[in-house]
Amino acid sequence: MHSLHSRPVSHSKTVGRRVEQPTYWRLCGLGAALFLPYGLQLPYFPVWLAARGLTNFQIAATLATPLILRVLLMPIIAYVADRRGIAVTLAFCACTMAACFVCLGFAPNISLVFLVSVVAITAQGSMPALTDALALAEIRRFQKVGLRGIQFGRIRVGA
Repeated sequence: MHSLHSRPVSHSKTVGRRVEQPTYWRLCGLGAALFLPYGLQLPYFPVWLAARGLTNFQIAATLATPLILRVLLMPIIAYVADRRGIAVTLAFCACTMAACFVCLGFAPNISLVFLVSVVAITAQGSMPALTDALALAEIRRFQKVGLRGIQFGRIRVGA
């Protein structure tokens, strides 16, 4: 015969598994949705820029400028994420990136291609840190309520 104390613990573990699995798979899906465009865009974007008429120097500047901007803007993005929420900030960066990449196809000159590319890549570059912060916040949330923890490493590899 089971004691009254063991029953709620058992129930709590079952509820934890029901809640944990969908959250785990959503976080894995978020990671896949984030890194799939990276994997597709990264090797072909310089080729596309060259086809648009950018020189090697202009392509290098287009790809390097967001790296510098990200270092400068990440504290601001982190501040906004703390104030508005990580998910909202991540969604804003994703929408900005997507809108910029769509607009690139219509950019009439090299200057606009450069500017829109820099904004798109800067927004895209902020997303991995925000995704990690969101995943870690969910892991901490599960731990606070005593549910079985989700493993961060498994989220990153989607297994």
